[in-house]
Amino acid sequence: MLGNKKVNLELVNHFFSAKNKVYFVQIEVTLVEELVAYVKNLKEEVKRYYDGDDRLQHEVDEFVSGIQRMLGSIKSYSDYLEEIDSLLIKFFTYTMHPTYKNLQELYVKPIINNLKELRNQNYNGYKLKIEELCKEFNFLEETFVITRGRSEEELLIISEDNIRVYRDKDFVKLGITAKRLFFIGTPSFFDKKFSEMFFADETFFIGYSCFENSIKPTYSFANLISNKLLINTVYKNVDLASGHRGINYYTVIKQPLEQYDEEKILKRMEEGQGKQKGNIQARIVYISNNNFTFLPVDQSVTIIEKENFKIQQTTLKNLNIGDLLLFRTNSGSTLIREVADEILGHQASELRSQQEKWKKRLRSSIKKQGIDTVVRVLQHNYKISYVNAMNLSYWISPFCIKPDALEKMLEALKFEEEEKKEILAATGKIFAAHIKAGHKISKSLINEINGNMEEAIGEKGYYKFESKIFEGASFNIEEIKAISKQNIMVSENDILKVFKK
Repeated sequence: MLGNKKVNLELVNHFFSAKNKVYFVQIEVTLVEELVAYVKNLKEEVKRYYDGDDRLQHEVDEFVSGIQRMLGSIKSYSDYLEEIDSLLIKFFTYTMHPTYKNLQELYVKPIINNLKELRNQNYNGYKLKIEELCKEFNFLEETFVITRGRSEEELLIISEDNIRVYRDKDFVKLGITAKRLFFIGTPSFFDKKFSEMFFADETFFIGYSCFENSIKPTYSFANLISNKLLINTVYKNVDLASGHRGINYYTVIKQPLEQYDEEKILKRMEEGQGKQKGNIQARIVYISNNNFTFLPVDQSVTIIEKENFKIQQTTLKNLNIGDLLLFRTNSGSTLIREVADEILGHQASELRSQQEKWKKRLRSSIKKQGIDTVVRVLQHNYKISYVNAMNLSYWISPFCIKPDALEKMLEALKFEEEEKKEILAATGKIFAAHIKAGHKISKSLINEINGNMEEAIGEKGYYKFESKIFEGASFNIEEIKAISKQNIMVSENDILKVFKK
């Protein structure tokens, strides 16, 4: 099915051609809805009056992430809250500081009292509603429960029968046909595809009544023609029941309070570098736990696909919020070079020496003539139209192996014909070895990633592990929270390192 290399076309055709009915079901759990209201008011207060308090915003975001997971869990409220006890204590301990006295009285203490009551509730609203629906309409055959995160409970017991529980992405991978699906949460709680493609004859989105629970069909070319003329055929053969109005799940719960002050980060980095000038074009990428890293604009980075955990290379322009970055902890790309040198064997030193010849001569030219003059000469005399100061800075860095303009560069740098051939041959071999090294590392690491990685990322926003195959190497898997729009120049030593904001 989706995400797999082999696609069951018959199944795909079935999903798009079969008639589907989509229902939106409300559950009312007073204590949970009171908690959501308290969280909403807390976030609004912190945003309004504590916008400069980065630490408080971070603590609130961590606390809310725990509540967010409860809103998509089928565990009893008492069991779930017991599991996140340390997170709750951490938040309440921090906010009990005298600095936040007003916050305590109006918002924190009501939340504490609410959670104390919820800790005594040995049931779950989703379970009760599913049991009610199954009994009323005799739903059991080919019926499944779909959750946003991985559930420890693989079966829901309804009377004496069982209903299988699947995580959303696992269900899609398995390509199962179903008569009925119960989604634990509203459409906005799940990936957009579940609001556009329906995997059962009947789909039920079950959500707390405080949240908006509906699907609003989008209309193609709505800005050009009347909305009455439906061009988008996604909802053909789909009967959408009337939804329910409510508060927006994303803005109230999911959207973080933490803001990103790029000017402050850049000033700090400049002070730390002193007089040293940056020579890598990069962007700031914000990750979890108040951290950030720098990703090079012109160099590929390693990511993990969320759908199938496949490791692959991509460029910065193709990254999105929520993507998972994989990189060696505070060591940039050195592992790829190490493995590439193993592939090159005894030739590695000589080949790298050949490659360094043109970089050394280019650095010397820049130092003597100035970078602007070198750019002008390369543009006008050697027709390298796209060259600029940032390109040159990247080309002389250790990250660059074989720029597209290398042959013309060698001509501009006055290398003899025989030397040019040797340098081009050497860089070609190094480039090929780096590609092989990337594949080798990816293939090895995918077998080392722990099965609990996704849960750790969902809870902490990152996952860290030490490699057994590449001795002494440890790796970070970080979820992208935001990406700066501005290209900046930073030291090559700061690329792919994790910094505290």
